[in-house]
Amino acid sequence: MEQEHTNLPSMENEAGGFNLPNPITGQGIGTGELPYDIFSDKAKEFVEHCSYMFNNCPKDFIVAGMVTAVGVALGKWARLDYDMYKDYGNLYVALVGNSTVGKSSPLKQCLKPLLSIDKKLLADSQAERARIKAEGGKKDTGQPLPPEKQFIIKDCTPEKRNEMLNSIDGTPLMPCTYFDELNSIFKQFGRYNNNSEMEDLLTMFDGGIIKVSRKSADTMLIENALLSIIGTVQDDIDILKDSFANKTMLKSGFNPRWLFVFPDEEPLQHVDKKIKRPEVFEWWDSFIHGIYSRIWQGKPYVLHMDEDAEQLYIDYINAKRDEINQLAKDERGRYLMWVLGKLDIHCLKWALASHFLSKYPDRGCINLADIDYSIRAMGYFRRTQMKIYDILAGNSTKKQQWLNEWIHRTDKSETKQQFAKRKGVSDKYVYKITQGF
Repeated sequence: MEQEHTNLPSMENEAGGFNLPNPITGQGIGTGELPYDIFSDKAKEFVEHCSYMFNNCPKDFIVAGMVTAVGVALGKWARLDYDMYKDYGNLYVALVGNSTVGKSSPLKQCLKPLLSIDKKLLADSQAERARIKAEGGKKDTGQPLPPEKQFIIKDCTPEKRNEMLNSIDGTPLMPCTYFDELNSIFKQFGRYNNNSEMEDLLTMFDGGIIKVSRKSADTMLIENALLSIIGTVQDDIDILKDSFANKTMLKSGFNPRWLFVFPDEEPLQHVDKKIKRPEVFEWWDSFIHGIYSRIWQGKPYVLHMDEDAEQLYIDYINAKRDEINQLAKDERGRYLMWVLGKLDIHCLKWALASHFLSKYPDRGCINLADIDYSIRAMGYFRRTQMKIYDILAGNSTKKQQWLNEWIHRTDKSETKQQFAKRKGVSDKYVYKITQGF
């Protein structure tokens, strides 16, 4: 399956070395916007036009929505095998920001093709249910009514979700739970199944086995239970604490399984009359439908890293392990250790899904460019994870937020005087909080 492609973009510098932007640990890389430079020209065009159409919303939200949608469309058909691990494109993603930045609308646009596929899935499963009912249902035929198949799951109990997962077990489908407000998912914890909901979500991130015993129906045994989750959450400290500050979430490995898309706050730009280009959105719809049509064509599509990509990934893991060995043993250090550990897995999942958005999705392997890009994306998510942690732990003062924003500013030509003017504070104050940076 793996083969050489001589027309791939060169990733070497003039000295013959690899252009890794910064230290491989991910520190200092992926700052600013969530990168999307590896995307095909059509995919880049969708990111930029979608941002433009939704009042210049942060591109981070669109990039994450696209990668998540591709991972869901790929389902269990495509996976990336590395050593003993088999990783799929399922992700847990939280879009974080205040109500003015525009999170929900661009996300819905990214998921729109999946919702159109849902209509056919629902129509087919409802027709099958109607047929069984017409024949007398389970009583006369021995056939239970099949649950309705869906890609996008909204407003259902964990029990109903598990029934849907069970109905597609053995198929290449993988659903996505979508929430306009993510904190609603956490309100379900403890309401069903004797507080085992968090445990189920931990299992579904890794594609484990879920066993559901019910008094009123047969026991369900769901193998390779996989789920994606995506939704929005306000950056208000109280809402974030309601959603992610549970001690069990912080210490069980639950929070580090999430990718937080949390753009740095920027002044709102003026809007103008928009000129919509329907062909850009039509391309996205066709692209997702094209992936979906492939998952039913024969055996699973298994990808591996080529030799250079695997070595880069190994170097990335080892660099993070060296860093973990040097971390402070306080609460923040322990949390960062858990985050760094989970980035190994996120890196492979992100590389798999984003590979299909790249210029060369049919190259037959994950190459150096794919892994380099994914490592840079992990640098972004490492930073946003700790940004969330500092808010939850009460460490995120305005002074610290502004220092972080200065260090990771996108426009490196901006002076401290210009930064002070933008924030409405004195030059002296900015010089004080940014001393040494």
